[in-house]
Amino acid sequence: MHNSRSAEPAERAVVHHMTTRHGERLSLIVDDDGARHLLVADSCGFDAPGWEVVLDPDDAERLAEMLTLRRGVDEPNGDRGR
Repeated sequence: MHNSRSAEPAERAVVHHMTTRHGERLSLIVDDDGARHLLVADSCGFDAPGWEVVLDPDDAERLAEMLTLRRGVDEPNGDRGR
């Protein structure tokens, strides 16, 4: 897994890049207003993203919480999303 970070002063954003252990390439752009743009690279290897999800700060916070949940341990009242 590889991670990198760069500041884009002209765009007033910070860009994080990640390559997973399986070779998928992800980027996260954090705007100065707090919006996040989650980009997944096209599997064809082009520089253009295959898809983009724009997250408001509260959406990003909820996603971060979901990504750190441990199955059956952190879920309130044993709720497993059913």
